[in-house]
Amino acid sequence: MRKVETATAMNLLMQGMAFMEIGQEFGRTKLVATGENGELTHDDRERAMNSYNAPDSVNQVNWDLINERQDSIGFYPSDDSIEDRNRCLFLPYL
Repeated sequence: MRKVETATAMNLLMQGMAFMEIGQEFGRTKLVATGENGELTHDDRERAMNSYNAPDSVNQVNWDLINERQDSIGFYPSDDSIEDRNRCLFLPYL
């Protein structure tokens, strides 16, 4: 989860509008293993990259992860206060 948090911090602190996917704060992934013994296949990885036509099992959100990953959720700011508290990091709006 450290890599996800680092990438999110970069996203939140960069110039412009920050964009986050649903479930990013608790480590949601679209990788669903369908191979033998629960292994990820090449098709699983391809489906996760472009899940437009994938089944619901790929696109659904596992809300149980919220309870399992409270530490990660606490990392995310609850509002847009990062910009308010750190004005030197952001350009003024035109």
